[in-house]
Amino acid sequence: MRFPALLILLMAVTIQLARAGDLPVTVEGGWVRAMPPGTDNSAAYMTFTNTGDKPLRVTGGSTEIAKIVMPMIGTKQVIDGKEVAGMKGVDALIVPPHGTLVLEPGGDHLMLMEMISHPKPGDKVHFTVQFDGGTVQLLLPVSIDTPAP
Repeated sequence: MRFPALLILLMAVTIQLARAGDLPVTVEGGWVRAMPPGTDNSAAYMTFTNTGDKPLRVTGGSTEIAKIVMPMIGTKQVIDGKEVAGMKGVDALIVPPHGTLVLEPGGDHLMLMEMISHPKPGDKVHFTVQFDGGTVQLLLPVSIDTPAP
């Protein structure tokens, strides 16, 4: 009785590793910003490390808490002598070969738009990052600010 259950577990782990193994990427420090009810948007932040020889394109994602997950870049411009931070939607964020891409507040990030629910700090949400060529499944903590490691 224990052998079939162990075999099924090993098969499930192998299938997940094979799917993740298609992408030479690791993800660390991921989290989703907590937002109050009535707010339409939030963001997800994390660090990607590309262990491969070719650039990786982060094209978006999905989560049960928002209808749309879109890659965004942080922008800065000078208006009336003052630097103003902003953001702009892009088709993809690039993780360079043997390099990293840091998604962080005030910079590049994955924008969660048309929020369906508003998890509270301490909750965890399922999050799928979409790359050209595959996906990575994550369980991300929800926080008001960058969580301690």
